[in-house]
Amino acid sequence: MKYIPELEENFTANFLAKFRTLCYDAELNDPDEIKKLLFNSNKFFKDEFVRRSDMINSIDQIDENFQLFHEIVLDMSNIIGYGSFIALKNVSTGRYLSSCKINYTGSQKQVNCSEKEVPYNIESKFKLMHKETNTKLYVSTHWTRASDIINLKAHNTFHNYNRFVRSHDFTFTIGDETFYEVGHDDRMSDK
Repeated sequence: MKYIPELEENFTANFLAKFRTLCYDAELNDPDEIKKLLFNSNKFFKDEFVRRSDMINSIDQIDENFQLFHEIVLDMSNIIGYGSFIALKNVSTGRYLSSCKINYTGSQKQVNCSEKEVPYNIESKFKLMHKETNTKLYVSTHWTRASDIINLKAHNTFHNYNRFVRSHDFTFTIGDETFYEVGHDDRMSDK
């Protein structure tokens, strides 16, 4: 039995209910066998489940296996993985970073702006750089944790410029709307 979250509407509860039923029907009551079946149900869980389930060794603790599986599923749902869609929100202003279909009047380059709501634009792409390893996330690792610091940089080899995405108080107006400038070419601080 494989755990495939994309195929289940309420995947954790459905999977665990079905798994328990199958274990009951097969008269499985060996904790080690149940642990083995659970952690082999999904590649992500294997190391995490083995590490956390060492203390569970009696049939009375089987429910702890299911609770542990549920906790690992919740941990996995909080990870930003390759291909995840993310929204970047400035904590102090409450605005979201987005790419607008608005260009500067002089250079005609596209504006990065901050919006009150999360825009959904499949054409907007950002590459993420992990601060600790200074490598692109899709190369170095397949997830980030909640406390990781990520710097965003727009790099254009054709025009040979780098712009770091960060918040500051510079504004500009196009038409009747005022936007906050978020691109910056100064060096990022190590803070």
